[in-house]
Amino acid sequence: MRRFFKALVPATVGSAGTQLALFADTMIGSVLAAGALSALYYADRLYQLPGGVIGIAVGTVLLPEMARRIAAGDDAGAQAAQARAITFTLLLAVPCVAAFLTVPDLNHAGAVHARQVHRR
Repeated sequence: MRRFFKALVPATVGSAGTQLALFADTMIGSVLAAGALSALYYADRLYQLPGGVIGIAVGTVLLPEMARRIAAGDDAGAQAAQARAITFTLLLAVPCVAAFLTVPDLNHAGAVHARQVHRR
């Protein structure tokens, strides 16, 4: 039980950081122009999509394999499986990072004008 609570504290702090950032985005977006809050929300969802999809897929496959290997006493095999999963995750995540860095901001590219965003 003590190990559980020792692991719970860092996980809670990590989750709190994400929630505080979302709260700050909401507070900032609420004082900006109309549509800013929605834009921040959609940008956050788009930003989290690759990590969520890749993380869930890798975790779903990795957890049973690691549990089986650790139960069998194959610690080296469990570490190798984890290393392969990290490598695979990075191989899938790097193109997403490249896309986020290379896709131009629509507003700077002139594709979205203020008159198209603001409705009266």
